[in-house]
Amino acid sequence: MADFCQSFINNITKETQRINELNELLSDPGTTAEPGVKQQLEKALQAAQLSLGRSEYYLKLCQLTDTDVTGTWDVGFGIYYMRQIGTDVWWVGLSHDAGDPNANLGQVFTNVFQGSRNGDTITGTWVDVPRGTTSGSGTLTIVRTEGVTFHLQAQAGNFTGGTFWNRMS
Repeated sequence: MADFCQSFINNITKETQRINELNELLSDPGTTAEPGVKQQLEKALQAAQLSLGRSEYYLKLCQLTDTDVTGTWDVGFGIYYMRQIGTDVWWVGLSHDAGDPNANLGQVFTNVFQGSRNGDTITGTWVDVPRGTTSGSGTLTIVRTEGVTFHLQAQAGNFTGGTFWNRMS
């Protein structure tokens, strides 16, 4: 497993321990007899359970990203649908209105990409298609910099489709 996933594993361990400690405190009548203490402990328990759930979710995405980038990726103002077969990677990227990933899909840019993956690096060729207003083409190299994030490392051809790809599914 990549080192990228270790932070999620560490958080799962920490939150599991915290949940166990909070449950112990909640089961002790002496601890919960103080006014307001039980409610505070219950709130802390809910927060720990939420954090644990998030870490478990991101660990699954992180582990999946170790071997396969197939899925939906967000760049903040665009959405990418990637497919990986073996080491081959394809995508279609569509711009959207900020704050609404379903609004005006592809009206600023729509690009397609074909490339290959070597470990945490994806390199290939992209081209804008006429759905959007941009009309460029070139090459890209993106590198995994965190568990579920790729970062634009190099590009040729004035790529306007994003600099960080964050995995959504």
